[in-house]
Amino acid sequence: MSCNRTSNASSKVMLKDYGAEPAVLDIEAYTLSNSNFRTALWTGTYLQVTLMTIPVGGDIGLEQHPDTDQFLRIEDGQAKVMMGDSENSLTFVEMAEKDFAIFIPAGKWHNIINTGSKPLRLYSIYSPVEHPHGTVHKTQKEAEDAELQEKNSDMKDIICYCSNVSKDEIVQAIADGAKTLDDIRRMTKACTIGRCKEYNPSQRCCAPEIMKILKK
Repeated sequence: MSCNRTSNASSKVMLKDYGAEPAVLDIEAYTLSNSNFRTALWTGTYLQVTLMTIPVGGDIGLEQHPDTDQFLRIEDGQAKVMMGDSENSLTFVEMAEKDFAIFIPAGKWHNIINTGSKPLRLYSIYSPVEHPHGTVHKTQKEAEDAELQEKNSDMKDIICYCSNVSKDEIVQAIADGAKTLDDIRRMTKACTIGRCKEYNPSQRCCAPEIMKILKK
């Protein structure tokens, strides 16, 4: 008895996120049918496939994935591929076109620019998953706005900005036995660099906020 699965290998293309169910898809057909800047095609537990279409003269945007390896394959168009160890030093530069594969190691700054005369269409494989299940960004601006919103949401839970320690980490330290500010410093490294006033949007030290959590 076969397991439940999706098979669109030779049927009409229906752009959606098929993860995390078994699926057989014509990846070329799906990539060429996509007109969005980014469409999540399959999102699993440890791996994700997205489709991308970059307009003439456009790019994916300079970015870095610290903990994610990335594979991309061009199905149509031409591109300039740049990578490097810092955003100001993209020393690896190669040209790529249809049927070329691009491998981006975790931690590398990178950008891909459409240098052709038609939209650049490619698919990308992330491991681990990079975007939420079902992600659709019609334009690059929409993608950038979503990423900024996600970043701002994450920052709401940060207590110590210079050491990037969240409220959850402090609460966990208390659950593990922390009773004083010194305990929190030792267990989480919060309030040890002394630059929260510089990094915190409210320009305040994190110690008072930590003490409030300790007193609860």
